[in-house]
Amino acid sequence: MEAPQEKDQLVPSANNPNSNSNPNENAESDPLLAPQDRGSSRSLVRDAVEEAILRSLNGSRSILTISMLFIFARILTSILILALCDTDTDTPLKTFIIVLIAIDICNIFINGSKHYMYTNPASDGFKRAIGGFSTLLALFYFAWQITGNVWFYSCDDCWDDAVELTTLSLIYIIFGYLHFCWPVLFCCCLCLCIPVLILGLAVFGRGSQTPATKEMLEKLVAEEYDPSKHTGDRTCAICSEEFQISDKVCALPCDGRHIFHENCIKNWLKVNAICPLCRMPLVPENS
Repeated sequence: MEAPQEKDQLVPSANNPNSNSNPNENAESDPLLAPQDRGSSRSLVRDAVEEAILRSLNGSRSILTISMLFIFARILTSILILALCDTDTDTPLKTFIIVLIAIDICNIFINGSKHYMYTNPASDGFKRAIGGFSTLLALFYFAWQITGNVWFYSCDDCWDDAVELTTLSLIYIIFGYLHFCWPVLFCCCLCLCIPVLILGLAVFGRGSQTPATKEMLEKLVAEEYDPSKHTGDRTCAICSEEFQISDKVCALPCDGRHIFHENCIKNWLKVNAICPLCRMPLVPENS
């Protein structure tokens, strides 16, 4: 009878705190305990959140398709203008356009790579490479837009020498303004829309309120506050002040315990004829 017990004690168990099992072996067998293979839990959570955000912003096929078609149309238009129209200007606007075409081609590669990462597993090195290249391209685009602005506004005869090329340069410059200023424009539009929404809610919300008529207000009986008679709350729910013996109070017909200061409840009912406590109409709708 003792031999099986001794044999069981020799077998390491995960639930036995006195087990002789090697913790390093458990760490290697458990992927959650192997940070050298899967990274720390914080980095995993951060990567998952970033991937979810990127998927929600750029993972849509329709958005990606529209973006790619827009870039292709811009590249094709630019190439046709460079090939068929005059490009001799005082400032190198042609070079400005050619470099922007190259940037658009790089953006096509980046968008395609991001779409590939969303639909297929990719290594961390590839993700970091694409992210770093995208950041460098954005910085270069910003610097090149500044250069193009200097060339465009310093050219006096560009509209006379090459109107098509100058128009194309202006369009690219406007796209640059929108690209870098859209967060500010979005915040400004949001700040302008919030007061309009609040005003609209106030106006349309007021339409659902029914003020009390003069006859309704005259039916309210005002009497001095008596704690033994008025057994409801001892504080007016409208002004949040305690009732005093000499205060004039009114009880609403919905419940005799719903009492308020006379001036408070009448001013309230002039705006909306409902009880402030139970929200019951002062007069039933079917009457």
